[in-house]
Amino acid sequence: MKKSIDGNMLANGDFEASQIGGVADGWGKYGASGVYQLISSTVTSGKQSQSLTMTGSGGLYQDIAVSGNTLYDLKGRINISSVQNGAVKLIVDYFDRSGKAISGVTLAEISTLNVWTTMGGTIKTPIEAVIVRVHVHIASSSGGTFVVDMLNFKESIDGSMLENGDFEASQIGGVADGWGKYGAYGDYQLTTSTVASGTQAQKIVMTSVGGIYQEVAVITESSYTLSGLINVINLPSGTLKFIVNYYDVSGRLINGVTLADVRALNIWTTVRGTLKPPVGAVTARVHFHIDSSSGAAFVVDKVTFKES
Repeated sequence: MKKSIDGNMLANGDFEASQIGGVADGWGKYGASGVYQLISSTVTSGKQSQSLTMTGSGGLYQDIAVSGNTLYDLKGRINISSVQNGAVKLIVDYFDRSGKAISGVTLAEISTLNVWTTMGGTIKTPIEAVIVRVHVHIASSSGGTFVVDMLNFKESIDGSMLENGDFEASQIGGVADGWGKYGAYGDYQLTTSTVASGTQAQKIVMTSVGGIYQEVAVITESSYTLSGLINVINLPSGTLKFIVNYYDVSGRLINGVTLADVRALNIWTTVRGTLKPPVGAVTARVHFHIDSSSGAAFVVDKVTFKES
């Protein structure tokens, strides 16, 4: 499999190409019958995403040629409209040269509704593996409806579970792909004039309390390390907060933790913390936001979220 310019080994992992029978080019149908279509109404990157409405367990898959005993990062964004008695799973199955299944691993499973959630992690291929099969599917006999976007499979660089944590991808309305707006009105833009890494970073100018966030699927038995770089340009009052909130399977807030309060101006500040999700948590929402009604201006770059 030829890699794309950004290193993604999946064909059409952004679902921007055309389709056959509603299934984005490069992908195949898996499991129960369903309605597949490319849509433009619910996206987290680019102009379109893959929507699936399944009558039972099933979804889509793609096979990728890999090297054995090698680290790869797999992640994608999922938005579930409905699911009963089950979850949406991101799964990798390994196959040897003869096509025999070796083993498999479930990287994440979620059932939270109506929010874009990043699912993924780092895998290490078995030494005899030559193919991995990436599955995104509903695991429920009752079926359900969900949307997939921004699926990436790359040789591991930093192991970050965040989508576009380096802000090098494109944007929708000024907000970097994979991220969402939070709070009051603001002016969002990708900037090339104030960066800490790469060629661009996320700039936010808020009129009041608010900023950006990304939701990530987590496992309560695991611990994680979260870090980022902040440059506060203007701060009339208050602080720039680096926060993680935890949510249960129903989308209910369990609790949260403030990892850092930043006040220093016009200097890149590294913020970092170690996380242990509480019992019952299935997602962690990473926030960078101003806590003052006076608003502020700040830039965020090189955010990573890794399993420790």
